[in-house]
Amino acid sequence: MLVLELNILPRQRDVDIRSLDQPPASRGLNFSEDRMPSQKNIKIVEETKKMFEESEGFVLTEYRGLTVSEITNLRKKLREDSCEYRVVKNTLLKLALQELGYPDFDNYLAGPTAVAVAREDVIKLAKDLVDFSKEKEKLVVKAGYIDGQVLSSEDIKRIARLPSREELVGKILGSLKSPLYRLANVMVAPARSLVVALSEVAKQKEATS
Repeated sequence: MLVLELNILPRQRDVDIRSLDQPPASRGLNFSEDRMPSQKNIKIVEETKKMFEESEGFVLTEYRGLTVSEITNLRKKLREDSCEYRVVKNTLLKLALQELGYPDFDNYLAGPTAVAVAREDVIKLAKDLVDFSKEKEKLVVKAGYIDGQVLSSEDIKRIARLPSREELVGKILGSLKSPLYRLANVMVAPARSLVVALSEVAKQKEATS
């Protein structure tokens, strides 16, 4: 990922940060479905596909109105939790999702879009985005994808209220009485499946409360 050089950016509150995630030669490049994609756009699509393939899940957001400084702070926090935040043009993002066989996200690909991916813990990703959106309301959490399921913004908010993977493991270690070697499968199991299951439990509790 490119490092933001704030000292060379224009002094203004709202900056189109899409250009910061593209090579200098590709900034401002127009891409439409009636034209053959350029090599630069093909490279962006391939990099985006690789990002998705290496992730445990992702969340689509809208960043309209956020300053470069605010985006930088969000990216820093996400990196600390093994997550990544990248701005991708909607057309290229749609191509990457289609080529990987993801469900249709067209309803969420409107306006400036940035995708946040989790390398390890999707709960931390949800927490970071939801907490940031409470402080900076201009960040809009639009939708997500975890363990084969498309999640709404409300689903992501429910996931953000769940304990992190470390907290879950800690509770398991403190409560289980079986031999420690039987904990191996729990500790190495993919976090994303557990997240979806706990999200469903949270939904049921909300429905009955």
